[in-house]
Amino acid sequence: MATAATIIPSSPNHLGFFALSRINQEARRLIGRFGLTDQDLEDVTQDLILRVLKEVRRHDPARASCDTLIDRVVSHCATDLVRYHSAEVRNRQGRTRSLDAATAEASPSAGSFADPDSGQAIRQSDARTDVATLLQGLSPSDRSIAASLRTATVTETAGKLGVTRFLVYEALQRIRARAVAIGLEPST
Repeated sequence: MATAATIIPSSPNHLGFFALSRINQEARRLIGRFGLTDQDLEDVTQDLILRVLKEVRRHDPARASCDTLIDRVVSHCATDLVRYHSAEVRNRQGRTRSLDAATAEASPSAGSFADPDSGQAIRQSDARTDVATLLQGLSPSDRSIAASLRTATVTETAGKLGVTRFLVYEALQRIRARAVAIGLEPST
């Protein structure tokens, strides 16, 4: 009869074929999606292995097979990684801000002109003017898509407006083309 010490993997070398193949499958599935690149493959794989090693120690064979546990742990960990990475991409500065709040902060009544020598107030004013000019040249449907994309993802925008994601991406291409046409360069 196998003891608990013999069936509980203690390192990646002790993980079985199913666990390693499931981890590699999930890691490869995530690459190319959600902003994850080939450079992230090793990190994602390691995160999945660590989570499996941590959770398998608490495995209760009476509740489920070890393969079922591994499958669920890998799936849940992958979901957590996607949520974390998506939030990080949306919020590179570490805090959530709405564009309306940023615009309100840039207005003179909010006190952003306290240091007129900084040039920041002028740049913000120029940016607002450029965005207003861009929006004026768009069709009403493209304007509504642009407005929705200020606070929502492409998928959320498509659902909210009742269109396909493809149409949202087409609108984004038109919006970008319009921005280039009026002399706005993409940020790098």
